[in-house]
Amino acid sequence: MRRQTPFLALLLGLAAHALAAQGPPVTNAKLETASAAAGLEAAVRQAGARGGEPLWVAWSVPMVPNQRLLCCLHQRDWKQTICHLEEKNQSWGSTDSSKVSPDQDLLVLVRLKDREIEKVRTYSAACQIDADGRRFVWLGEVKPEESVSLLAKAARNGERPSHVGEEALTALSYHRNARADDVMEDLASAPHSGKMRENALFWMGQNRGERGARFLARVMSGDPDEEIRKKAIFSLSQSQASGVADAIIRVSREDRSADVRGEALFWLAQMGDAKAPDAILQAIDRDPDLEVQKKGVFALTQLDKGRGVAYLIRLGRESRRKEIRKEALFWLAQSDEPAALQYLDKVLND
Repeated sequence: MRRQTPFLALLLGLAAHALAAQGPPVTNAKLETASAAAGLEAAVRQAGARGGEPLWVAWSVPMVPNQRLLCCLHQRDWKQTICHLEEKNQSWGSTDSSKVSPDQDLLVLVRLKDREIEKVRTYSAACQIDADGRRFVWLGEVKPEESVSLLAKAARNGERPSHVGEEALTALSYHRNARADDVMEDLASAPHSGKMRENALFWMGQNRGERGARFLARVMSGDPDEEIRKKAIFSLSQSQASGVADAIIRVSREDRSADVRGEALFWLAQMGDAKAPDAILQAIDRDPDLEVQKKGVFALTQLDKGRGVAYLIRLGRESRRKEIRKEALFWLAQSDEPAALQYLDKVLND
């Protein structure tokens, strides 16, 4: 694929802003426009005041820097497709094959039924949407803080179905606004439920950049809940922020829980960081818990491009512990790498 020129990226960004200003790229809709000048929550309430059939209300806000189109995908080949708002079994996400300007807007859509929010959807402004014949009220660009406030209430409202809170939290994570960080940090903290906290931690690793990574590192190293610390490790391993691997390495050495230390080794191996092999080998050699050492051996099998085979062979030859040599041989036997098979053949025939 050709790389975008700066001029092309600028045109794509301008096009996305133009779409947000003129109206959403929606078809098959009973389209109305309204103003949110008196406040977003008031505008949403007014749109739903007529009652009757369910409807969609939509608006736009700045989106976190993202060079991929956030849209609907075919389950067959994961290529972009039109988003049918009333479709129940449609995949949602982004792919590297649909790159856009990082300065794109986010469309936030809420489905109202009996004046209550029952669904929340988020798309890039350039994503094609089919309203499936529903009434569709477009509010245009709104104040990001008002969008964050409305979605925060939806996320915290325990009386709504749990999926609404999860969808609202996802939408929050894509807002390019510092207030969204504040809300997500609150939702990721006690006394909120474990499920709410786990979802917030996940999306902080996906979308909240350096600030999200700093928060995850604090949770990972200091939260009293062992399961939450493990979730924070995974979430941090997904972040593109700087210094992530170093933070996970510290936890793999210092956490009081053997399970957490082992979890850190597993996700460290998945990250492809150059420091991972040495950190894992150090844990295998020095961790006081045999189960953590074994998890370290398994973690070596997760290094990309079969790089772990050489380390497993070294352990099979050189480890001082019989249990670790056996563990290395076991995982080598699961590999189809030529070097692993050659080593096992040599061991069996010596």
